[in-house]
Amino acid sequence: MRLARQKRVSGTAAALGGDGTLTQALRHALPFALTGAQERVGPKIRRDMAQTHPYALPAARRCRQRQNHRRRLIRAGPPSNPARRRL
Repeated sequence: MRLARQKRVSGTAAALGGDGTLTQALRHALPFALTGAQERVGPKIRRDMAQTHPYALPAARRCRQRQNHRRRLIRAGPPSNPARRRL
């Protein structure tokens, strides 16, 4: 996992920042209030966008997503159209 992280952070990306005026304008234009989860994720997104390396999901999260996808496929059963068997 250490090697995967080193590979991920060795890339370069433009750091995106700002003073928050666009974010505030968007929030004030919304006809509803943000949920608590949406409020909490804002700083995380700003922090990720300010990084100078490409964003990548943590390995553990990617693994969980693959596992969940496989479970959904298994629960769904075989496709009704045999021509769609190629996934």
